[in-house]
Amino acid sequence: MDVKHASCYFCTSKGCAMKVHVENDQVQRVVVDTDAPVGPGTFCVRPTLAKEYQEHPFRLSFPMKRRGPRGADQWEQISWDQALNEISAKLAAIREEYGPEAVATSSGTGRGAAEFAKTRFMNLFGSPNRFGVISICYAPRAMVWFATFGGHLVPDVRPGTTKLNVQWGRNAHEGGRSSWNSFLKAKAAGMRTMVVDPRCSEPARQADCWVQLRPGSDLLLAMTMMQVIVEEDLYDKAFIESHTVGFEQLRSRLLQFTPEAVSERIGLSPTRLREVARFFAANQPSTTVIGVATEHSAPNGIQAVRAINLLRAICGTVDVPGGDLISSPCPGFLPDVVLEANELLTAEQRAKQLGSDRFRFLGYPGWELIEKNMRRKWGERHSAAVNLHSCAHAPTVFRAMLTGKPYPIKAALVSCSNPLLSYANTHLVHDALMATDLLVTFDITWTPTAQ
Repeated sequence: MDVKHASCYFCTSKGCAMKVHVENDQVQRVVVDTDAPVGPGTFCVRPTLAKEYQEHPFRLSFPMKRRGPRGADQWEQISWDQALNEISAKLAAIREEYGPEAVATSSGTGRGAAEFAKTRFMNLFGSPNRFGVISICYAPRAMVWFATFGGHLVPDVRPGTTKLNVQWGRNAHEGGRSSWNSFLKAKAAGMRTMVVDPRCSEPARQADCWVQLRPGSDLLLAMTMMQVIVEEDLYDKAFIESHTVGFEQLRSRLLQFTPEAVSERIGLSPTRLREVARFFAANQPSTTVIGVATEHSAPNGIQAVRAINLLRAICGTVDVPGGDLISSPCPGFLPDVVLEANELLTAEQRAKQLGSDRFRFLGYPGWELIEKNMRRKWGERHSAAVNLHSCAHAPTVFRAMLTGKPYPIKAALVSCSNPLLSYANTHLVHDALMATDLLVTFDITWTPTAQ
């Protein structure tokens, strides 16, 4: 029996090492690889279920072509050649009649490693209309990191140096083995812990400081903490002087965010808000994990993430040992962006990206500003990957499918995602997908969207 080394991709922690036992080209069993040099430290049950997932009767293994009305769930199995030829012919016809921008594609949250390939296809085809749940899950954090620091922030947890582990809007006990393991290790190493969550989650129950804010008030909380830290002279003056711009403008902006002015909206007393701010400032350097709950704090998700990052910066815990490090290129390693062929999508086509005239930060206008400065720093091979950071506005795409405005969307290529269950206003999404001339799903199981 051969043993193959692999990685689990069943959650967004990604990369948990597995040993796959194979005999006669068939998976016999899967176990976690506790000897791998990189891992979360603890494992969930998902890696060991890979064999059952691979062989489940609900699994799709062949191209299926619809027979009968769309939504009737009537299918026939066809060959790969027939499927690819028919899809290609329809895409070519749509491009000829309506232009390449009439084809849109939906993505999930980065399972697997194929997003760069689909992005490359869309760039070569000529359409800027990629969208996905990434725009409400991770992309806001990533774009803020790039815009503020020029790279991702990576926690550098060091026992004896790191003084505080913060889980902001993230219940790692239920949603992330690596983050939960880091939290437990931090406690065992004597670090302080802080959890920002309206609910008394398991991390909140175990934390040294539980901040029970009102849902959606993340921005107010971060601004108020900064106001107290600046007012009480608790910020890192040397760091601010050496590594930041705009501090005086920030100081002026903070004047309206006193604990007394906003405590009712946050749901915490002025006294408690001051305690939280002082606790954070007193325990530096720190590492902070920001969860999707913060990104979902409409209508200020982007600004909430920005404020949390500014809070870290004024306390001097950015790119220092034991704090949050700014990621940089890995010599000899080519990232996804090199393979995306982004230079082949013209400025004229980028300008057609649906919704980017209104939601500029998460579309091409924001990406291009970040791209320009990252290339200046790191070079052309180490810029921001489009597949994660530049999305069309999904509701605008769905409405274009129905109305043809500002131009028609005639085809949707749905990969590793399920728009019917991923977006608000399900009736709109359903009617939009039903209106397309071509709907293709690439998935390994039947989903409502596939059906």
